[in-house]
Amino acid sequence: MPLILGTREAWTSMDLVGPEAWPEIATRGRAVRRVWADFARTGEVAADADARACGMRFDRG
Repeated sequence: MPLILGTREAWTSMDLVGPEAWPEIATRGRAVRRVWADFARTGEVAADADARACGMRFDRG
């Protein structure tokens, strides 16, 4: 969830993500939000989507 919704401040009271992880969360979060926004607009994962950047695996069927 931190990759998609909220900010560091919104998640500080949760034990889900440690403070040292936030630089990676911020980087991967941007990539995840980009993939989801593209998918919402087009119904497809963009050909140039970088699965490694957001820690996901894409099944392009």
